[in-house]
Amino acid sequence: MAASSLNGISVSLDELIGLRGQGIGLSLAAGQGSASLMSGAYRSPFRGRGMDFEEVRGYQPGDDIRRMDWRVTARTNRPHTKLFREERERPVLLCVDSGANMRFGTRVAFKSVQAVRSAALLGWAALENHDRIGTLIFSGGASLEARPAGGKRALLNCLHMLTAASAPDAPGAINPSQLSNTLLRVRQLARHGCLVIVISDFSSLDAEAEQQLAALAQHNEVMAIRIHDALEAELPPPDQYAFSDGSHTHTLWTTDATLRARYQREFMTRSDYLAAFCRSHRIHWLSMSTDQDPGAVLQHHLPHVRHSRYSARRATDAAAL
Repeated sequence: MAASSLNGISVSLDELIGLRGQGIGLSLAAGQGSASLMSGAYRSPFRGRGMDFEEVRGYQPGDDIRRMDWRVTARTNRPHTKLFREERERPVLLCVDSGANMRFGTRVAFKSVQAVRSAALLGWAALENHDRIGTLIFSGGASLEARPAGGKRALLNCLHMLTAASAPDAPGAINPSQLSNTLLRVRQLARHGCLVIVISDFSSLDAEAEQQLAALAQHNEVMAIRIHDALEAELPPPDQYAFSDGSHTHTLWTTDATLRARYQREFMTRSDYLAAFCRSHRIHWLSMSTDQDPGAVLQHHLPHVRHSRYSARRATDAAAL
């Protein structure tokens, strides 16, 4: 973890800006080899940018039959095909959970802080790829959102929102319906071809939220990043532990071997279910714990770009921010 990290409870704007060096090495681009800098010049696990419909014209030899407009063909008795133009600036929507369930952590940082750091890294990657950046932060109450926009101003707005969301006094509540409500809003904001990245512990992923997430993935690229704490995966060594929420104190006994095994098994079962659900809907799934370096985890799962032009930009662009 970066030396600039605070106490793991919150982050500063300077820290998120300092993540730029790691973020611009992550690839969110699509395609392979293009004359346009905005269409991506390297492979990616993502399916690609959106395509904007342009017009319908008569079929010509060599046209892709999959883009035939069968309605116009039937009406005119002549074959017609749809033409599309590439959407050069793909929208990337960062959806970050900062609810009360995320204000927890026993190793290195709160889940909310890990989510914010991950979102900032991906925001830097989107900026480097000339994508438009949007932000939606949900915290159990009212959501904060910024529609996708291009340029450094959009990223700085995103980083300001993320910094505010991680503050210890930021509003947060437990709302079982918050994730499903948020995903419904995302479906209203996201244009077809948008890359939607949802960062949460997914503890409130119920049947309704699953339906919304699956519907979102039908027309958009979706990546789900699950943040969890080590204590949620496995109980601490056998002993007696006292813990408090600030108002009440409770005692936890972890000496029962059966309880320990069941606890760990339930976490693994839930993890396997979430991963299988994402695979079945072509959603990119990634899981990380609060004691991992988010930059290293993302680099492991996303292509790491090593082009000299990235290194050359770092010194000049950092000063501009």
